[in-house]
Amino acid sequence: MKKLIKLISLFLFIIPVYIIYSTKSIKYYYIDLGSNVGNYTYYNYIEDYLMKKDKLKYSRYYGNNDYLIDDLYKEIKLNNKLKRDLREANAVTLFVGNNDILYKRSQGKNDKEIVRDINKDFSTLLKEIRKYYKKVIYLIDINKYYKCIGIQDDKITYINTNSIKSSSYYNEYLIAKRILKTLEK
Repeated sequence: MKKLIKLISLFLFIIPVYIIYSTKSIKYYYIDLGSNVGNYTYYNYIEDYLMKKDKLKYSRYYGNNDYLIDDLYKEIKLNNKLKRDLREANAVTLFVGNNDILYKRSQGKNDKEIVRDINKDFSTLLKEIRKYYKKVIYLIDINKYYKCIGIQDDKITYINTNSIKSSSYYNEYLIAKRILKTLEK
């Protein structure tokens, strides 16, 4: 009987210690998708911060400066490594759409047409991402357009950049800080 009590006591001690340890040692599989611009962006700040805190297990950037929403959709559709990375990820940031606005304006489209097109393209992209990744997406907004299209996904956290005026290193740091603040809650 004493052995059973000691065993139960040990078990009751080990479980809380394990729970505390496992929640404090979260390692992030971090993926950034889209059209990140610059040599040192919010992605790099987040990656560096998580590495310094020993919380980064893996990070990967998928995209390029010229990506349209449809380009990212095609990348996910055709890239098995990206699909696998999305399945394993527990932190995803998404910045895409600015190039779409510029491209559609160059085609002579008005704001209403741009919102309609972005809504359609982004909804298609989001469905493709959600096939592989079910957790929160940190969406770096593109001014008024994402708010207008009315995205219906309760696992999107908008990272508002309205107060950020240019793409300097400090502004990229501010974006990263906003993402990290919500990521580490």
